[in-house]
Amino acid sequence: MSLHTDMRDLVMSKLFKQIGRTLDGPTFISGLLALYGLVLVTQMVTGVTII
Repeated sequence: MSLHTDMRDLVMSKLFKQIGRTLDGPTFISGLLALYGLVLVTQMVTGVTII
């Protein structure tokens, strides 16, 4: 576990908590799924693994 990964995870979890507070559950889940779908499409198009 590198320091960089720890920092990224910390930032991501803070970000998700912030988003989670801003939105209600269903909206948050659908937004998350849309984001994940976008990442998958980007990976397929560019051939680069993001996650």
